[in-house]
Amino acid sequence: MDRTELDALAMLAGLAAARRRAPGGVTIRPWQADADYVPMAEVRSASALDDGQDFNTEPDQLRADVEVSQVKPAVTTLLAEVDARVVGWARISGPGFAPDIGVVLTHGGGVIPEARRRGIGRALLAGIQAIGRGRLDGFEIPPGARALFQTYAGMTPAPMALLEGDGYSAARWAFGMVRRSLDAIPDRELPAGVELRPVLDEAAAFRVVRAMNAAMADHPGWIDLGEEQSRAAVGHPIYGQTDVWQVAWVGDEPVAGVLGYVDESENQKRGRLRGYTEAIWTARPWRRRGLASALIAANLRLLRELGLTEAALFVDTENPSGALRVYERMGFEAETKEILYRRPV
Repeated sequence: MDRTELDALAMLAGLAAARRRAPGGVTIRPWQADADYVPMAEVRSASALDDGQDFNTEPDQLRADVEVSQVKPAVTTLLAEVDARVVGWARISGPGFAPDIGVVLTHGGGVIPEARRRGIGRALLAGIQAIGRGRLDGFEIPPGARALFQTYAGMTPAPMALLEGDGYSAARWAFGMVRRSLDAIPDRELPAGVELRPVLDEAAAFRVVRAMNAAMADHPGWIDLGEEQSRAAVGHPIYGQTDVWQVAWVGDEPVAGVLGYVDESENQKRGRLRGYTEAIWTARPWRRRGLASALIAANLRLLRELGLTEAALFVDTENPSGALRVYERMGFEAETKEILYRRPV
């Protein structure tokens, strides 16, 4: 069988598994068209807020997220409906390979708060796992490697009970950190021979993303971004705001970056003026020379110039580069906590 046929069979298995577990009055169906991104974005934003994850999602952003993941939503996404209203959904991407942990199938989604504790989440989880197992067919797993499901969840009872009850265990933790003021930004300078330059075109942006991908290769659980994923990341409506990026160059080579962004829709819905100091990376030969701190300071100054009043970022608390301490020194404080859950396939 070719990949298209295998993916179709995986979706049929996922639908069957989810429908077997779905409670009465709940319909499970596959993603059908771009119009589905509208209720999916509403579900994700509502469920995230209920889980203590302070972010908002718009349909265009969700569509772009799918493009970056390089999977087809029609064979990877399940929606749950009650009276023709989408009340939950789940999607799986991969398989991908992380050298330190093995083959990874990453999933996410959500259920609106008022539809929780009815078994909808369990049904979607069962369905998405069945799809994931089907997607492993034809995928070459390196000798000795494990295959794992993984997902992030807020530290609130509903997602923790769902995942832990299904055999998932906490693998890592992440903080959502906030700098509540953009005053008193520390002075940090780039080392000699390194200069801060704007990213002026798509070709330069692609080089930056590829350099980030190489720099992140030694971070736990990092899955290589292929060329198509990298190009999709450059075109992302939120994360591809190159005018907010801060990139350090040595000659024609990008050696460090802070790929910041501003989510205007999120700011409007949350009633705040926040920018993001995100995707912070440094090429291995240039670490521990102050590049990250200098670029974070440059990002904070730019956000202030744009009229914003606070900054935020996410960090793996066990980041091997000691990122958490760097961010604390730059004035960020932990506000929310998330768990990366994994379980064997």
